[in-house]
Amino acid sequence: MTVAGSVTPDGRPTVSVIVPFAGRPDELLRLLQRLSTIARAPGDELIVVDNNRDAVAVGPAADVTIVRAAREGSPYYARNVGAAATTGEWLLFTDADCIPESDILDAYLGARPPADIGAFAGQVAAAPAYSPVGRYAETRGRLDQSRTMGSRVSRYGATANLLVRRQAFEAVGGFCEGIRSGGDKDLCLRLDDAGWRLELQMSAVVRHEHRADLRSLWDQTLRYGRGAAWLRRRHNLPSPLRVGALRIGKAQLRLLVGIARADRERLRFAAYDTVCALAYITGALEHNGPFW
Repeated sequence: MTVAGSVTPDGRPTVSVIVPFAGRPDELLRLLQRLSTIARAPGDELIVVDNNRDAVAVGPAADVTIVRAAREGSPYYARNVGAAATTGEWLLFTDADCIPESDILDAYLGARPPADIGAFAGQVAAAPAYSPVGRYAETRGRLDQSRTMGSRVSRYGATANLLVRRQAFEAVGGFCEGIRSGGDKDLCLRLDDAGWRLELQMSAVVRHEHRADLRSLWDQTLRYGRGAAWLRRRHNLPSPLRVGALRIGKAQLRLLVGIARADRERLRFAAYDTVCALAYITGALEHNGPFW
């Protein structure tokens, strides 16, 4: 239930932070610790949505509410369940592999935004990377919000760090459920179609833990391909098969440059580019249904 125009004692709009979670108890405890570092005011909320098939048991979590989303294994369904359990005027969506900066709420809403802004995309910076795959993901700007928000075809912010006005969220019906990828872009496109403005707010930061091994990088990119194919059908966007083919071509050029310069890291990263392009194409040929 929304508390219309609700504000904190210092006049800032209230924010409900919502994080879908599907993992182990130790990972949940780490998530709760990270969320507890966010500077909050009375009226702000922290919500973790347990989207495991079987509930994860942990002890009481001070200041964090854990709700269950057990109907389907979809992070977008889980985010809708979390939003329905909150009262904040704004909804901040982030992920369990993200570390929010403590000042993120004030960085977003230190000044009350114009009434036509429906969402803000904040900065997703890289957490320290200790593996070649992690360094690769950082150099390639995965989850770079300035890039996705700068698109001339389909501007959007990823739910790694996306603040949405509740009024706008409810007006467009929230996230599409029954999917595993692409729901953040779909939501932003529907907000734009409904006349809501989307803005970039790079001072509001989360740090993302990029994938550290090739298998998890493949799985992540496979999911992106699934979402891209679904979005193409839903919004008539460019073909992910064509996008993937272009990425393979670019990867081969990078391989040639790496060979010419005898640069091992450049060669390794170009090989990762090829792996990711193949994963993207493979995902585009698969179904984008929920995890379970």
